[in-house]
Amino acid sequence: MKTKRPHINRALQTMHLMLGILRTSQAVFYALSFFWLGGFAVPAHLMKK
Repeated sequence: MKTKRPHINRALQTMHLMLGILRTSQAVFYALSFFWLGGFAVPAHLMKK
């Protein structure tokens, strides 16, 4: 006989949702930082050409 544990299932769903939100917000933060800082880091001697 299998016992259902809805409180554990709900906790896992909540954790999964929170990790998804964290991952999305981290990706947005990295993208904004990338453009804010001017894109890729290029050495100065290559920029003068």
